[in-house]
Amino acid sequence: MDWNWDTEKTLHTAGKLFSKQYGSCATKIGWFPGRLEIVGKHTDYAGGRSVVCAIDKGLAFAFAQRHDRIIHIVTKPFSTEQTLEAVVNLDRVEEEIKTLKFQGGWTLYVAAVLEGLLKCERMPEKGVNIIVATSLPPDSGLSSSSAFICGLCCAVLDSNDILSVQDVRNTFVYYHTIMAKSMP
Repeated sequence: MDWNWDTEKTLHTAGKLFSKQYGSCATKIGWFPGRLEIVGKHTDYAGGRSVVCAIDKGLAFAFAQRHDRIIHIVTKPFSTEQTLEAVVNLDRVEEEIKTLKFQGGWTLYVAAVLEGLLKCERMPEKGVNIIVATSLPPDSGLSSSSAFICGLCCAVLDSNDILSVQDVRNTFVYYHTIMAKSMP
């Protein structure tokens, strides 16, 4: 099996979808692989140890900075014709987070990233257009939500030239804290 085929195909798809959606080329395309958790499933974000390995399937984020304060995200879930969209106005980010949480589903991940950035005082000044293409089946245990959280955080921060590894780590930990609190 050629491990790079899915990666290249997904990256190409993200770039193509970005051009189609926004009428211009993405300034960057990032790859966020799924992962297998061999030892320590659900312990890493709580400070525990885990052994993981990246796989050849994942999420590609094509993105470019906007000249306003809107974050526009479009994703096409794995093996479906459905398109999902989220629009966030950074001037009203706290109200937007409440709306995203109320909507539920995949927008909870968007809300978690934004809350994490607010908490870390890393809210961007400019908006960003983002297309997410995936080769990861949802709910497969391959960390598609983790890849999405990391990819979204990187796209938002990198498009504003404020990306650091610690920002991604803080946002990821904050996401798991939110999700744990929302469980019955």
